[in-house]
Amino acid sequence: MAEIIRPMTETDLPQVEEIDGTAFTELLTRLRNQPINLPSHEKEYFRSWMECDPEGSLVLEGGGEILGFNFCHARGRMGWVGPIAVRLDAQGKGIGKKLMVAGLDYFDRVGTKTVGLDTFPENPVSVSLYLRTGFRVVGGLFLLTMGIPPKQDHAVRVAEIELDGVDRIAVLDEKASGFDRRRDYAMALSSGLGCACKVVGEEDNVVFGLIRRGAALIGNFHLTGDGDVEARVGALVEGTLDFFRAKGLTNVAVLCRGNDKRLLDALFGLGFRMNPTLITMHRGENAPPAPLTSPLAIEKG
Repeated sequence: MAEIIRPMTETDLPQVEEIDGTAFTELLTRLRNQPINLPSHEKEYFRSWMECDPEGSLVLEGGGEILGFNFCHARGRMGWVGPIAVRLDAQGKGIGKKLMVAGLDYFDRVGTKTVGLDTFPENPVSVSLYLRTGFRVVGGLFLLTMGIPPKQDHAVRVAEIELDGVDRIAVLDEKASGFDRRRDYAMALSSGLGCACKVVGEEDNVVFGLIRRGAALIGNFHLTGDGDVEARVGALVEGTLDFFRAKGLTNVAVLCRGNDKRLLDALFGLGFRMNPTLITMHRGENAPPAPLTSPLAIEKG
């Protein structure tokens, strides 16, 4: 059957959602050697990614059906790959490689110079594909988890950041990674899938929390100054936990770079424990000194 790669449309989304859920459930079940049921991303994410990058949201179609997809997030000179997935019965036929090459062609056309992604180091198929298409390993990303405890009081006060205050977080993100995430944060806050908190009186000490695949995720801490890091992290985490408690969630995960010792120490002190690690890979030049992070905390390539 003839295969074509084309931009995604609204009518493709149900098939994309199904592939996303089944492909990543199968992958994690195989990698973790235990049954794992991973839901698809919430519909709001797929629609937002497609609207933000209509020419970079790609599907490979064969026989009138979607066999795989690749979301490419272009942010000027910086870009991010993921999620990218292939339907279970179509895997092993080179579809992932075709989608990756098409995505890299898109980045070239729009002038993106550096592209990042996260992937599982124990998945040799993906890692080999990315190495063959010009990526290199530049760092690690730790996933820390814990059960959400009862509400706790903290001496450091935090306040929720409303939608009209998103620009400040976006500016901090862009300085750190080169990504402009204003649209991503605005979508998460306006849809009720995200929250943002700041330390009162310290406007550049902020954190963003998200609901992803029905789970609580904290990512993209920004900490400045020489104050008590553990106290500030504890208060910022508590601010996001209030949001997650209201949603009925009972467990929370945090994504943290391996070179951020202050943040890791503070999170371990709060009771977080280490879980599987991802590796970050870059392709191209002019990347910031630290590994890139994705447009919304994490999108696995």
